[in-house]
Amino acid sequence: MTSFRKEFAMKEDLEKIKEEIFREFHVFYIRFTDEVNVIAGLQQEIIRRLQRIQSKFDRMLAKKDRQHLENHRPI
Repeated sequence: MTSFRKEFAMKEDLEKIKEEIFREFHVFYIRFTDEVNVIAGLQQEIIRRLQRIQSKFDRMLAKKDRQHLENHRPI
């Protein structure tokens, strides 16, 4: 009967350990997905800023090209 009690106690201990592992994994999973969402949001903001910079740069180049053509027009 003593071995039965030890085995039962070990099963309970293992079940508690298993539950703790699942809780810890769940906490890790939630934090990880939160961090991924933050990074994704930052990435989208960086892309928007780069697109605005690209747009400004394209306008500056177009203006420079127009000025160059106007200054070097055949007479």
